[in-house]
Amino acid sequence: MQLTLENLALNKIRKVKSWSTKASFSLFFIACLNLSGFGKAHFNFNSESKQAYKQAFSANYSGSIATSSKQIASGNLCGIYTNALARFLDVTFAGNESEDKKLVEFLSQQIDILDDAPNHEFAGFAKGELSLFEAISHLRLGESFSAALAMRRAYNYLEDNLENYPNFKLAQKSLCMVQALLSKIPSSYKGIVEFMGYETDISVALTNLNDLSQSLINNETYGGFKNEVEIYRGIIMLKLTQKFHEGFDIIKQATNDYKNNVISCYVRGKLALDSKRTNEAIEILSIYAGPNSPIGFINYEIANAYLYKLDKKASLYYSYFIRNSKGLILLKDTYLRLAWDAYLKGLDDNVKSWLKLIETQTTSNHERDETAVKEAKTFYKTDKTLLTVRLHFDGGFYEYALNILQKDQERLLKSNYTRIRYYYQSARLYQDMNMFNEAIINFKLTVNEPFIENEYLVPVSYFNMGIIYEEHLHKKPDAIQAYTRCLEFSNYPYESSYKYRSKMALKRLK
Repeated sequence: MQLTLENLALNKIRKVKSWSTKASFSLFFIACLNLSGFGKAHFNFNSESKQAYKQAFSANYSGSIATSSKQIASGNLCGIYTNALARFLDVTFAGNESEDKKLVEFLSQQIDILDDAPNHEFAGFAKGELSLFEAISHLRLGESFSAALAMRRAYNYLEDNLENYPNFKLAQKSLCMVQALLSKIPSSYKGIVEFMGYETDISVALTNLNDLSQSLINNETYGGFKNEVEIYRGIIMLKLTQKFHEGFDIIKQATNDYKNNVISCYVRGKLALDSKRTNEAIEILSIYAGPNSPIGFINYEIANAYLYKLDKKASLYYSYFIRNSKGLILLKDTYLRLAWDAYLKGLDDNVKSWLKLIETQTTSNHERDETAVKEAKTFYKTDKTLLTVRLHFDGGFYEYALNILQKDQERLLKSNYTRIRYYYQSARLYQDMNMFNEAIINFKLTVNEPFIENEYLVPVSYFNMGIIYEEHLHKKPDAIQAYTRCLEFSNYPYESSYKYRSKMALKRLK
């Protein structure tokens, strides 16, 4: 195949959906309510609200918006929340940054309307949720300062709501999401959000989410939020505590409808892959993957799963993702992965073409795309053995990867570039195989190598040593020292997340 995918990437036409007309339609109805004057506006999370909420989380966005608009027209302002939720999910799964800009403006208008609405327990929750949607949209646009401001507004709305309505616990869900999102904010902006002692540990957030989930079991009005709460709890546990098995077990329980619900399928499949259950992820994602997938990111995730196995189907699903992409998010990361695939197959011309696309096309603000740009610049240093091991590790094929690595040990230890990667990859393999003493030995060898800016190997080794000392070897002083050392480094990929998690661990341990 001669550059079929590259030509597709160059010539693809992005279809951008617009809902500005529908947004104006909703605003017209809201304006007619005369919120502050005649008392027609109210909040009632009734059967129609539940229907709109369920439709949104079933990817029936147009149905949810239509149901929400009827509610708004009748004066029920719960429709503002479900309307915004449907639009937020639609834009999120489209991955189109131009739509994010429209969404930010729309959300701001809706929050202003809710500020003038009658006082109600649901009103503060809705304003907090919409502020969170706004923060996430700003993050996707690379607007960290604006994201931090939106997160602070969300915090204020939600804290005030809990104070005014202590029996309305649903605001805890959103507060826990503020906590999780803090790991995505660069250190220079965290002070905007971290105030009044809110910088709490992730373990506190998980406890609060579990308590909230239990309280929703018999809640007739808001019980439908339980699955969403459980999904957030599973994601936080899996992504921020690296408790893969516990986190994925929670996700499985919350996505039992994955065969008939594309959003549940995507969440379940992606997190199966994130927890190194590659074959299971392929089985799940296959339900909706293909040229007409309703969520394009499903093709991206299943392509990754096949790449981890070095299966030729990877390039097919990457082509589906590129063809159906409505924006720039993860495109450059995809081009890098296709360059890896071509490199391992010995297709040098294809490698050059993919790297050229990374160099010349516009980059999204997604961290993976920005990292892809940096990795493309040093692609000439890529070692085939180390790349193969890296992919198999990401897929959870540990013993196989370790065997490949050790067979090439003598050569890999000869140069500075490959030696540090040999130690780091060995350490990560041993760590995930629960061989913690061997992992520590190799992490120590890694951190003894020089730190190079734009490379994460040394600081992330310290972070992982902290996890092992804290959770598995129960050596508190060593854990504190390791987390502290992680905080000393700057200018490397995913720095904000690792620094935040190290900081939280030190707060917990001290």
